[in-house]
Amino acid sequence: MGYKPNIQQMRRLNFLCKNVIFFLFFLISFSVASQEMKTLSPDEAFKVSGEIESKASVLILYTIEDGYYLYKSKFSFKINDGEYEVGEPLFSESMLHNDEFFGDVEIYRERATIRLSNLDLSVGRIVIQIIAQGCADHGICFLPFSQKLSMYWF
Repeated sequence: MGYKPNIQQMRRLNFLCKNVIFFLFFLISFSVASQEMKTLSPDEAFKVSGEIESKASVLILYTIEDGYYLYKSKFSFKINDGEYEVGEPLFSESMLHNDEFFGDVEIYRERATIRLSNLDLSVGRIVIQIIAQGCADHGICFLPFSQKLSMYWF
């Protein structure tokens, strides 16, 4: 004859199994939620690169991660620590967005290009300090952040 558990042991085993299943479900749910809510740093979310077009013009390129956006009006530029004046930047087409903080604004998703012209790139090297601001769709907004872009003219 085999072992036959009594009713109390069966209830305990049933209770234990339910709790283990609930705990595993909780761990999986928490893991998925924490991955979805992970906020990238500004350098990860907004990757910047650039190219010198001529001795007077530079093109700045932003690759923006999915779920993030940059405000068009929050860009500012400083070249070689303010040694050179920046003319009026020429921005790529933006999209309208109703922002809970700033109201109706123009933003960039996926990518943005900005052309700086009327420069004197005879110095051989240019360092552009870019101040920008953006947000993540899950409600996290960054304070204005700074990125530096160094390019060389040959």
